[in-house]
Amino acid sequence: MMDVEDLELGDEDTEAAGDAAAAIIDAMMEEAQLARRDGDLVGAIASYGSIIDSDPGHTEARLAMAECHRLLRQPREALQCCVKLLAVDPGHMGARVEMAEALHQMGRNEEARAIHDLLLHERPDSPLTWCGLARLLADEDHAPAAEACLRRALALAPGHGPSLAALARHLARFGRHAEAVDGFHDAIALAPDQAMHHAGLAASLLALGRMDEAAQRVERALLLDEGCVEAHLVRADLKLMTGRLDEFWEDAQWRWLQPGVNRPFLPGNHWDGRSIGGKTLLLHAGLSLSNSIRMARFVSLLAEMGARVVLWIQPGLAPLLESLDGVDRVLRNDRPVPLDLDIDLFAALTDLPRLLGFTLADIPDTPWLEAPRRKRRPIVAPPGAALKVGLAWAGRDLDAAIPFPQLLRLAEIPGLVLFALEFSLDAPVAALSADPSLVTDLGPTVADYADLAGRIAELDVVVAADCVTAHLAGSMGKPVLLMLPSNAHPRWMRDTDRSPWYPTITLFRKDSPGDWRAVIERVGTALGHMVAENRRIRDEQRHRAASAAAIQQAFLAAHLRPGDLLVDCLSGDGEFIPARGDVETLAVEPNAKMTETLRDRFGMVSTVEIIPAALGTEGTTFLASPAPKGGRRVFAVPPGIPGHGETISLDHVLAQRPGLAARRIVLRLGQTGWEADILAGLKDRQAAVMVFEHRQGATAAAQAKEAGFSLWRLASGIAHGPVAAFADEPGMVLALAPGINPVEHYGPPDVPPSPQDIADAAEEAERLTRDGIALQATRRLGDAAAAYAQALMRDPFCAGANANKGVMMHMAGRRDAAISCYRRALGQGLTAGVAANLGTALRELRRFDEAEIATRQALDSSPDNPDFLYDLALLRRDQGRLAEAAALLRRLTEKRPGADWTLVQILLASGHMDEGLAKFGTRPGIPSPRPELPAWKGEHLAAATVLVHQDCDLADAVMMARFIPQIAARGGLVVLHCHAELAALLDDVSGVEQVVVGDDLLPTCERRAALSQLGRLLRGAPTGRPSSLSYLNLPDHVRPRRFAKDDRLRVGLCWGGRPAGRACRLTDLLNLAADPELALTALGGEELLEDILTAGTHTLVEAATPPPVDLAETAGIIAAMDVVVGGDTPELHLAAAMGKPAWVLLPDAFNWRWPQGREDSPWYPTARVFRQSADGSWGHALSRVAAGLRVLAAKKRG
Repeated sequence: MMDVEDLELGDEDTEAAGDAAAAIIDAMMEEAQLARRDGDLVGAIASYGSIIDSDPGHTEARLAMAECHRLLRQPREALQCCVKLLAVDPGHMGARVEMAEALHQMGRNEEARAIHDLLLHERPDSPLTWCGLARLLADEDHAPAAEACLRRALALAPGHGPSLAALARHLARFGRHAEAVDGFHDAIALAPDQAMHHAGLAASLLALGRMDEAAQRVERALLLDEGCVEAHLVRADLKLMTGRLDEFWEDAQWRWLQPGVNRPFLPGNHWDGRSIGGKTLLLHAGLSLSNSIRMARFVSLLAEMGARVVLWIQPGLAPLLESLDGVDRVLRNDRPVPLDLDIDLFAALTDLPRLLGFTLADIPDTPWLEAPRRKRRPIVAPPGAALKVGLAWAGRDLDAAIPFPQLLRLAEIPGLVLFALEFSLDAPVAALSADPSLVTDLGPTVADYADLAGRIAELDVVVAADCVTAHLAGSMGKPVLLMLPSNAHPRWMRDTDRSPWYPTITLFRKDSPGDWRAVIERVGTALGHMVAENRRIRDEQRHRAASAAAIQQAFLAAHLRPGDLLVDCLSGDGEFIPARGDVETLAVEPNAKMTETLRDRFGMVSTVEIIPAALGTEGTTFLASPAPKGGRRVFAVPPGIPGHGETISLDHVLAQRPGLAARRIVLRLGQTGWEADILAGLKDRQAAVMVFEHRQGATAAAQAKEAGFSLWRLASGIAHGPVAAFADEPGMVLALAPGINPVEHYGPPDVPPSPQDIADAAEEAERLTRDGIALQATRRLGDAAAAYAQALMRDPFCAGANANKGVMMHMAGRRDAAISCYRRALGQGLTAGVAANLGTALRELRRFDEAEIATRQALDSSPDNPDFLYDLALLRRDQGRLAEAAALLRRLTEKRPGADWTLVQILLASGHMDEGLAKFGTRPGIPSPRPELPAWKGEHLAAATVLVHQDCDLADAVMMARFIPQIAARGGLVVLHCHAELAALLDDVSGVEQVVVGDDLLPTCERRAALSQLGRLLRGAPTGRPSSLSYLNLPDHVRPRRFAKDDRLRVGLCWGGRPAGRACRLTDLLNLAADPELALTALGGEELLEDILTAGTHTLVEAATPPPVDLAETAGIIAAMDVVVGGDTPELHLAAAMGKPAWVLLPDAFNWRWPQGREDSPWYPTARVFRQSADGSWGHALSRVAAGLRVLAAKKRG
């Protein structure tokens, strides 16, 4: 590092000396910048310190030093640098922005926001101010607000390069790479020699799959700056994506030079791949859990090389990796390395493939992780389940995450049982959106990844997004169906459905951004094939378990003890010879061909002796066949006829082998038909255990019983379960000598359920369903739901239980779950009512094509059913085919309750105002508080008082209030009974004598009428639009709110509204905040203020203080606005009623108040309609709104 020497200068040399000092400082600045580029932030700080020592007023060095401290996660030091800089230059903008960044990093967010608020107040036109605020908001996960700030910066300074680049990087961070590409191109146009812009463009091109373009941009970036860290990392991703792992590592090492990324300070030396025999190696993990799991495969190799391996790992993985082969010790990396631990070398876990010299072709691929035995818990599934499937949907980022409701499609595949493995922040969605009958949530049983491994171990397959769960399942060798976004991580490469990292993972890729349904359908098809294959295997297992061979093996496995002698009579191919070295076996086989087979298999096994003989009493001539005939292979030959040999007794065999005399005998009598003779030839010793087949007329069982043996058979008839006492039934028999007891269980821990087991479970499910229906009929809905749940635990595809459970979930708003239940039920046979319910749920989710099919299925079964025709009418309504819907409804008005009111809504929405209002009496409403009063029918009132009660929501009440003054024209006086929020607003309306709220005492009245019905009752009076632009005014007691006086267009915002869940949100409206000519103000109370705080938009959207307590005070805010923009809310209706320009943002859904196909309103002269796009986005509508607001802003400026 350069030093500045002390110089003694005369006056004549001052100017020259100053030039020399400046040159030295410039050189040190270059040195600092070079260190910073190379990732040496500590060195850069030292260089900046030298500059400051030479020139205390050098603000650029002070600011750069603060930035370096912040990047090193040293916010206190950064803050001190900023304080010192501000002492030199109190108004320095960069220092104040950097101070806010440091405070934010220290967790002092309120102070950081206060600085930004002050900067915006002082310098609202500075793009630097808005960029700084954007960084703060992005770090707080307020992405839409951050984007709005960046766009505001660009609106203020369209050529501001840093703002362009920051916006492009922001868009790329949230997966909007197509937009980011345009942003980077713009930034490059302004600064073509800026390597970082080219590298950022390359990263987005790579995410879009435009690999050739990405490669060119990377090379361009490196030509401009060979030390560009981002360019090296993008090139590393390119190499990894194309399978060039050996070339990948050189560029990947640049990750350590990223700002704020440093190797941890650890004891010992950095390992460079040399011999490590006898050394202690500390492997440290990074941030990625997935990478830690993926790289753990190499640890056992290090142990084989003689290293003592210590893992410094993420806390959640520590319990799992404690049992990893080759690990000597596991430490949590949220705690310091113990001082008493003697470390020779250290290395990053992710560097192991490079250090060990592996390529993709030779990566170890055998399973390297397993669940700790203490963490495994059996997962019970219904008898008919062929496949237990785990689900994990929360991906590594937003692009990789899969909406859980879409995965419910898999619950409709017969033979599958689904289990949720998610334990991220998104875990509760399984319980909130579905039901255990569809997906059993295992999340509450998982506290760490050892628990998760225990759950995975008990499943057959895992279906997952790109997440830690997928990596863990793959490392355990579990089949994984992995769903990937179009811009998948480079480790998954491109154009392949397999991964060299995990042989058991199959990749399913999204072709383009958007819906996951096509991918899930492909996954469902694969699961269907797996179900079929598993069922085939289960059938084979079940068939094998019922075989005599399996039963004999179960008996022998249970009773053979170390040191025993197994006499395997008629050994055949040796299938009963145990694969263990602590049991001696005499394999007795009389057939020469079979004997040769035995010698080939067991000739070199020291514990097996092959005896070519047939057992029986001494001297009986026999023939031995290699294949059974009539169930036998050994046959006695009459005297005089030659055979294969003569039988020998078992006593003879044992007498020739005195070394076996002390061993306990276990005898398998496989020589069918000779059992009695073999037992007769065993007089000198007694077997401890015998296994033989009992046939009609055979005497071996009687002989054994007479000799004191207890006789047993398997109670289930298959090689599984406990035994029962033998009662002369044909089949395999277990004979136990006195003093030997049967064990509790024989055979494997479980076997596939039998067809009878499945049928019994289905029958029990039907019984429980009948119980549920009976309970439902008595309105005991909770008990009914429990009965249906129990039924579905036994048979997930029980039609009745699914149909009724679906209705309950549909009523609870869980439409996706209801759809799966309905489809399960329909899979067992078409039922018109279930098909109709399915169509309704699909229609409500706007899946119109599927709804059409389901509704048509119902109508095909019952063409004249009024309920089904009504469903079709609603479908036509929501499809926008209003004329067809109206025609259907006119046929149903007398047959189907509710059809008349639905027809009225469609008439109004299609512009037939007169007919619609005339039939408005069919609208359901709230009863009058004085139902005993005569109903007013629109006649002249002659000073009579009419009690008008609010029977609709606030928005409709504002809309219908236009008719109140017309009652006075009929000679009436109005007493209005309404919600408190409306009272002050409507108290000054012409004709209103008194407003009553809630349970307050009502005055004497002569007639009653509902507010929503006034238009119908006054049909002789003008309806529709009022004669003037407004019919509601600011109440006399309310003053307009005052806001800052400037030339900006004041825009009132309201969000939410009807229909719930589909309306425009505050984060959508933030597109408007980019325009500096607009002053946005929220219209509403505490709930909107809460939204503003949650979205981090208080600097972009002003909230009135104090917030309005009712609509009268809201009117005071609206009076100060130039225009109001928002959803179908009371505030927007109020603005329109007051004659303000009211621009309504309507969801792509039916709404009778805003006629279809029109951008104006028959109700409000000043209203203008902007409709959501069919794909559910608001971008097009809001861009039109923004353009219109620019015109109004220009008009206001004059």
